[in-house]
Amino acid sequence: MVETFQEAQLPLLACALISACVAKIAIREPSDTIGPGPLTTLRRHRPAVVTVAIVEGCLGVALLVTAHPVARLGTIVVFFVATSVVFLLRGSKADEGCGCFGGLSTTPVRFRTVLRACLFLLAALAVVAVPATGLDVIRDGTVVHAAIAIGELAVFAALSPEIGVLVARRRERIPCEHRTVPLAETFATLHASQQWRTYSPLIVTADPADMWRELCWRFLVYRGQENGEDVEIVFAVSTDERDGTVKAAIVRPDDDDSDTGPNHMYALSV
Repeated sequence: MVETFQEAQLPLLACALISACVAKIAIREPSDTIGPGPLTTLRRHRPAVVTVAIVEGCLGVALLVTAHPVARLGTIVVFFVATSVVFLLRGSKADEGCGCFGGLSTTPVRFRTVLRACLFLLAALAVVAVPATGLDVIRDGTVVHAAIAIGELAVFAALSPEIGVLVARRRERIPCEHRTVPLAETFATLHASQQWRTYSPLIVTADPADMWRELCWRFLVYRGQENGEDVEIVFAVSTDERDGTVKAAIVRPDDDDSDTGPNHMYALSV
Protein backbone atom coordinates (compact mmCIF):
# COMPACT_ATOMS: atom_id res chain seq x y z
CA MET A 1 0.00 0.00 0.00
CA VAL A 2 2.87 2.35 0.77
CA GLU A 3 4.39 1.71 -2.66
CA THR A 4 1.04 2.34 -4.31
CA PHE A 5 0.72 5.64 -2.46
CA GLN A 6 4.23 6.68 -3.53
CA GLU A 7 3.61 5.77 -7.16
CA ALA A 8 0.38 7.76 -7.21
CA GLN A 9 2.34 10.92 -6.41
CA LEU A 10 4.17 10.89 -9.75
CA PRO A 11 1.25 11.93 -12.02
CA LEU A 12 0.10 14.40 -9.37
CA LEU A 13 3.48 16.12 -9.17
CA ALA A 14 3.86 16.12 -12.96
CA CYS A 15 0.43 17.72 -13.33
CA ALA A 16 1.24 20.39 -10.74
CA LEU A 17 4.58 21.29 -12.33
CA ILE A 18 3.24 21.43 -15.88
CA SER A 19 0.22 23.47 -14.74
CA ALA A 20 2.50 25.93 -12.94
CA CYS A 21 4.64 26.22 -16.07
CA VAL A 22 1.67 26.95 -18.34
CA ALA A 23 0.11 29.42 -15.89
CA LYS A 24 3.35 31.39 -15.42
CA ILE A 25 3.84 31.73 -19.17
CA ALA A 26 0.23 32.33 -20.18
CA ILE A 27 -1.03 34.48 -17.27
CA ARG A 28 1.22 37.30 -16.14
CA GLU A 29 1.16 38.65 -12.62
CA PRO A 30 -0.25 42.21 -12.51
CA SER A 31 2.50 44.57 -11.33
CA ASP A 32 0.29 46.06 -8.64
CA THR A 33 -0.06 42.66 -6.92
CA ILE A 34 3.70 42.31 -6.37
CA GLY A 35 4.71 44.12 -3.21
CA PRO A 36 8.12 45.22 -1.97
CA GLY A 37 10.49 42.55 -0.71
CA PRO A 38 13.35 40.26 -1.67
CA LEU A 39 11.32 38.47 -4.35
CA THR A 40 10.14 41.62 -6.12
CA THR A 41 13.04 41.89 -8.57
CA LEU A 42 12.75 38.26 -9.64
CA ARG A 43 8.98 38.31 -10.07
CA ARG A 44 9.00 41.56 -12.04
CA HIS A 45 11.72 40.24 -14.34
CA ARG A 46 9.77 38.43 -17.05
CA PRO A 47 12.69 36.38 -18.44
CA ALA A 48 13.38 35.05 -14.94
CA VAL A 49 9.73 34.02 -14.52
CA VAL A 50 9.74 32.28 -17.90
CA THR A 51 12.99 30.49 -17.01
CA VAL A 52 11.46 29.18 -13.79
CA ALA A 53 8.38 28.08 -15.73
CA ILE A 54 10.48 26.18 -18.27
CA VAL A 55 12.38 24.40 -15.48
CA GLU A 56 9.09 23.39 -13.88
CA GLY A 57 7.67 22.18 -17.18
CA CYS A 58 10.78 20.13 -17.98
CA LEU A 59 10.71 18.50 -14.54
CA GLY A 60 7.02 17.71 -14.94
CA VAL A 61 7.64 15.99 -18.26
CA ALA A 62 10.70 14.20 -16.82
CA LEU A 63 8.60 12.75 -14.00
CA LEU A 64 6.31 11.27 -16.62
CA VAL A 65 8.95 9.71 -18.87
CA THR A 66 11.96 8.85 -16.71
CA ALA A 67 12.89 7.59 -13.26
CA HIS A 68 16.29 9.28 -13.34
CA PRO A 69 17.41 10.56 -9.91
CA VAL A 70 18.19 14.02 -11.33
CA ALA A 71 14.51 14.55 -12.18
CA ARG A 72 13.43 13.44 -8.71
CA LEU A 73 16.03 15.59 -6.92
CA GLY A 74 15.23 18.58 -9.13
CA THR A 75 11.57 18.22 -8.19
CA ILE A 76 12.47 18.24 -4.50
CA VAL A 77 14.55 21.40 -4.97
CA VAL A 78 11.73 23.20 -6.81
CA PHE A 79 9.14 22.37 -4.16
CA PHE A 80 11.58 23.17 -1.34
CA VAL A 81 12.14 26.62 -2.85
CA ALA A 82 8.39 27.09 -3.35
CA THR A 83 7.73 26.11 0.27
CA SER A 84 10.42 28.52 1.46
CA VAL A 85 8.87 31.33 -0.58
CA VAL A 86 5.39 30.87 0.86
CA PHE A 87 6.80 30.63 4.38
CA LEU A 88 8.70 33.88 3.75
CA LEU A 89 5.61 35.66 2.46
CA ARG A 90 3.48 34.30 5.26
CA GLY A 91 6.03 35.29 7.89
CA SER A 92 6.40 38.82 6.54
CA LYS A 93 2.59 39.18 6.44
CA ALA A 94 2.92 40.51 2.89
CA ASP A 95 -0.42 41.28 1.26
CA GLU A 96 0.50 39.59 -2.01
CA GLY A 97 0.24 36.24 -3.73
CA CYS A 98 3.02 33.71 -4.09
CA GLY A 99 3.06 33.74 -7.89
CA CYS A 100 3.15 29.92 -7.85
CA PHE A 101 0.69 29.77 -10.75
CA GLY A 102 1.51 33.09 -12.39
CA GLY A 103 -1.26 35.66 -12.51
CA LEU A 104 -3.71 33.26 -10.86
CA SER A 105 -1.76 33.32 -7.57
CA THR A 106 -2.61 36.90 -6.61
CA THR A 107 -4.47 36.31 -3.35
CA PRO A 108 -2.44 36.87 -0.14
CA VAL A 109 -0.62 33.83 1.22
CA ARG A 110 -2.65 32.13 3.92
CA PHE A 111 -2.32 28.92 5.91
CA ARG A 112 -3.81 26.76 3.17
CA THR A 113 -1.21 27.95 0.65
CA VAL A 114 1.55 27.03 3.10
CA LEU A 115 -0.06 23.64 3.77
CA ARG A 116 -0.34 22.94 0.05
CA ALA A 117 3.33 23.71 -0.49
CA CYS A 118 4.34 21.43 2.39
CA LEU A 119 2.21 18.58 1.04
CA PHE A 120 3.75 18.94 -2.43
CA LEU A 121 7.21 18.85 -0.88
CA LEU A 122 6.33 15.68 1.03
CA ALA A 123 4.99 14.14 -2.18
CA ALA A 124 8.25 15.01 -3.97
CA LEU A 125 10.23 13.34 -1.19
CA ALA A 126 8.00 10.26 -1.41
CA VAL A 127 8.85 9.51 -5.07
CA VAL A 128 12.65 9.64 -4.80
CA ALA A 129 13.08 5.86 -4.82
CA VAL A 130 10.06 4.91 -6.94
CA PRO A 131 11.32 2.87 -9.92
CA ALA A 132 8.27 3.56 -12.10
CA THR A 133 7.65 6.61 -14.25
CA GLY A 134 4.52 8.72 -14.24
CA LEU A 135 3.40 7.23 -17.54
CA ASP A 136 3.89 3.73 -16.12
CA VAL A 137 1.55 4.60 -13.26
CA ILE A 138 -1.04 6.13 -15.61
CA ARG A 139 -0.87 3.16 -17.98
CA ASP A 140 -0.66 0.30 -15.47
CA GLY A 141 -2.24 1.88 -12.40
CA THR A 142 -4.92 0.13 -10.40
CA VAL A 143 -8.20 1.34 -8.97
CA VAL A 144 -6.32 2.11 -5.75
CA HIS A 145 -3.91 4.38 -7.64
CA ALA A 146 -6.86 6.20 -9.19
CA ALA A 147 -8.65 6.56 -5.84
CA ILE A 148 -5.55 8.01 -4.19
CA ALA A 149 -4.99 10.44 -7.07
CA ILE A 150 -8.61 11.61 -7.10
CA GLY A 151 -8.62 12.09 -3.34
CA GLU A 152 -5.39 14.09 -3.40
CA LEU A 153 -6.60 16.22 -6.31
CA ALA A 154 -9.69 17.09 -4.29
CA VAL A 155 -7.51 18.06 -1.32
CA PHE A 156 -5.20 20.21 -3.40
CA ALA A 157 -8.14 21.84 -5.17
CA ALA A 158 -9.58 22.78 -1.78
CA LEU A 159 -6.21 24.27 -0.79
CA SER A 160 -5.78 26.25 -4.04
CA PRO A 161 -7.21 29.78 -4.15
CA GLU A 162 -6.19 29.93 -7.81
CA ILE A 163 -9.27 27.92 -8.79
CA GLY A 164 -11.56 30.59 -7.41
CA VAL A 165 -9.56 33.30 -9.18
CA LEU A 166 -9.77 31.37 -12.47
CA VAL A 167 -13.54 30.91 -12.16
CA ALA A 168 -14.00 34.59 -11.34
CA ARG A 169 -11.91 35.60 -14.35
CA ARG A 170 -13.97 33.39 -16.62
CA ARG A 171 -17.19 34.95 -15.33
CA GLU A 172 -16.02 38.55 -15.25
CA ARG A 173 -13.84 38.81 -18.31
CA ILE A 174 -13.47 42.46 -19.29
CA PRO A 175 -14.38 43.23 -22.93
CA CYS A 176 -11.27 44.09 -24.92
CA GLU A 177 -12.52 47.59 -25.74
CA HIS A 178 -12.70 48.42 -22.01
CA ARG A 179 -9.69 46.45 -20.83
CA THR A 180 -6.84 48.45 -19.27
CA VAL A 181 -3.72 47.62 -21.27
CA PRO A 182 -0.37 49.00 -20.08
CA LEU A 183 1.84 50.42 -22.81
CA ALA A 184 4.54 47.95 -21.78
CA GLU A 185 2.24 45.06 -22.69
CA THR A 186 1.46 46.60 -26.09
CA PHE A 187 5.15 47.15 -26.88
CA ALA A 188 6.01 43.61 -25.75
CA THR A 189 3.35 42.15 -28.05
CA LEU A 190 4.45 44.40 -30.92
CA HIS A 191 8.18 43.72 -30.63
CA ALA A 192 7.59 39.95 -30.49
CA SER A 193 5.52 39.94 -33.69
CA GLN A 194 6.48 39.02 -37.24
CA GLN A 195 5.06 42.34 -38.45
CA TRP A 196 7.58 44.23 -36.31
CA ARG A 197 10.47 42.14 -37.64
CA THR A 198 9.31 42.83 -41.17
CA TYR A 199 8.81 46.59 -40.94
CA SER A 200 11.19 47.73 -38.19
CA PRO A 201 14.17 48.11 -40.60
CA LEU A 202 12.20 50.93 -42.26
CA ILE A 203 11.63 52.85 -39.00
CA VAL A 204 13.84 55.89 -38.42
CA THR A 205 12.55 57.02 -34.99
CA ALA A 206 12.81 55.22 -31.67
CA ASP A 207 9.39 56.30 -30.36
CA PRO A 208 6.00 56.38 -32.08
CA ALA A 209 5.01 59.68 -33.66
CA ASP A 210 1.38 59.04 -32.73
CA MET A 211 -0.59 56.56 -30.67
CA TRP A 212 -4.28 55.97 -29.90
CA ARG A 213 -6.88 53.32 -29.12
CA GLU A 214 -10.01 52.39 -31.02
CA LEU A 215 -12.24 49.62 -29.68
CA CYS A 216 -10.08 46.47 -29.42
CA TRP A 217 -6.95 47.92 -31.03
CA ARG A 218 -4.10 50.19 -30.08
CA PHE A 219 -2.53 51.97 -33.04
CA LEU A 220 1.10 53.10 -33.16
CA VAL A 221 2.49 55.27 -35.95
CA TYR A 222 6.23 55.34 -36.64
CA ARG A 223 8.05 57.55 -39.11
CA GLY A 224 10.10 55.65 -41.64
CA GLN A 225 11.74 55.63 -45.05
CA GLU A 226 11.26 53.29 -47.96
CA ASN A 227 13.38 53.70 -51.09
CA GLY A 228 14.33 57.20 -49.96
CA GLU A 229 10.71 58.25 -49.52
CA ASP A 230 9.28 59.39 -46.18
CA VAL A 231 6.50 57.08 -45.04
CA GLU A 232 4.52 56.21 -41.94
CA ILE A 233 4.40 52.65 -40.64
CA VAL A 234 1.16 52.02 -38.79
CA PHE A 235 0.86 49.07 -36.41
CA ALA A 236 -2.43 47.87 -34.93
CA VAL A 237 -1.98 45.78 -31.78
CA SER A 238 -4.94 43.86 -30.36
CA THR A 239 -5.92 44.72 -26.78
CA ASP A 240 -7.71 41.41 -26.27
CA GLU A 241 -6.14 39.44 -23.40
CA ARG A 242 -6.16 36.22 -25.44
CA ASP A 243 -5.25 37.67 -28.81
CA GLY A 244 -1.75 38.80 -29.73
CA THR A 245 -2.64 39.85 -33.29
CA VAL A 246 -0.53 42.61 -34.81
CA LYS A 247 -1.33 44.22 -38.17
CA ALA A 248 0.79 46.70 -40.10
CA ALA A 249 0.56 48.99 -43.09
CA ILE A 250 2.76 51.55 -44.85
CA VAL A 251 1.14 54.95 -45.49
CA ARG A 252 2.70 57.32 -48.04
CA PRO A 253 2.13 61.09 -48.12
CA ASP A 254 0.48 60.91 -51.54
CA ASP A 255 -2.01 58.20 -50.54
CA ASP A 256 -5.62 59.32 -50.79
CA ASP A 257 -6.49 57.81 -47.42
CA SER A 258 -3.40 58.99 -45.56
CA ASP A 259 -5.20 60.15 -42.41
CA THR A 260 -3.78 57.86 -39.78
CA GLY A 261 -5.29 59.77 -36.89
CA PRO A 262 -7.90 58.34 -34.53
CA ASN A 263 -11.58 58.09 -35.21
CA HIS A 264 -12.74 60.45 -32.46
CA MET A 265 -16.07 58.68 -32.19
CA TYR A 266 -14.38 55.56 -30.84
CA ALA A 267 -10.98 56.79 -29.71
CA LEU A 268 -9.91 55.92 -26.17
CA SER A 269 -7.10 57.40 -24.14
CA VAL A 270 -3.77 55.64 -24.57
